[in-house]
Amino acid sequence: MLSAYKFLDTEISQNKRKFSATHVVEDIQTGCHHILKIASLKDEKAVNVLKNERLFTFASSSLQSSLKHWEEEGKFYLLKEFFEGENLLSFYKKLKRRERKKFLPQFLFSFSKLLDEVHNQHLLHLDIKPSNIIISGDINAFEVKLIDFGLAWRYMENSSTKRKSYYPFGHAAPELVLNVPELFVPQTDYYALGILMYELMEEELPFLHPNPVQSINLQLNLPLPTLSRKWRKYQGLLNKLTAKESFAKPPNQYTREQQGKVLLKGILKRYQNLGEMRKDLENIHSIA
Repeated sequence: MLSAYKFLDTEISQNKRKFSATHVVEDIQTGCHHILKIASLKDEKAVNVLKNERLFTFASSSLQSSLKHWEEEGKFYLLKEFFEGENLLSFYKKLKRRERKKFLPQFLFSFSKLLDEVHNQHLLHLDIKPSNIIISGDINAFEVKLIDFGLAWRYMENSSTKRKSYYPFGHAAPELVLNVPELFVPQTDYYALGILMYELMEEELPFLHPNPVQSINLQLNLPLPTLSRKWRKYQGLLNKLTAKESFAKPPNQYTREQQGKVLLKGILKRYQNLGEMRKDLENIHSIA
């Protein structure tokens, strides 16, 4: 099976969590380009992530579908759609300051509609971050695409299912950090979207600390920091995307039920749907 593909790169991504190696390949027979993810069968975590990702195919041309998978010579292979373009952060860094002010509200509006498409299928992405968003085109006409569904979760079906604790460091909502699957809801992805927008505006993640344990504590308890003056008009919107309820003591001193009550209070403070957010965005900034 592997002999049917020609590798076009050395390796475009080695996930920091070491879930898999990712390559661009060409189908020798058709000439089509694809993404090929590879994991050793000895790496149970990596294989489980790819086996989860293989389940998802989409009618939308803006959501990355899995095409086929197989095992060969001690490795698990997953073939995915290839999207032209570059990741969100790479695209954004090339923009001039005035272009960023134009791009960000348009991006947020477009991406929120794409996220609605995902959620309408009772699916949560749970790994929203710049490297999983592809932008094609230019500042005057661009398309937004979402990739990497390795951590995705069908929340209407899996709410009572046990789940191993995988989450994107820095972008994850408190209920994801504490791995409470029964509270994984669309607002879990909304939280990550709010953190992503803060990251683009301020060019850094909030809640970072040299001590990773302290970073997690800040992520669980502190409200979003104040935006710089040029982005301040978006503060209320981002606050509502990333709302949380603080823990009065370390979460491990709570029972699971008590943790859930605190987390739920925070979730209920967030937007109940992204249509509400888009109305607020339109009130802040005309993006017609």
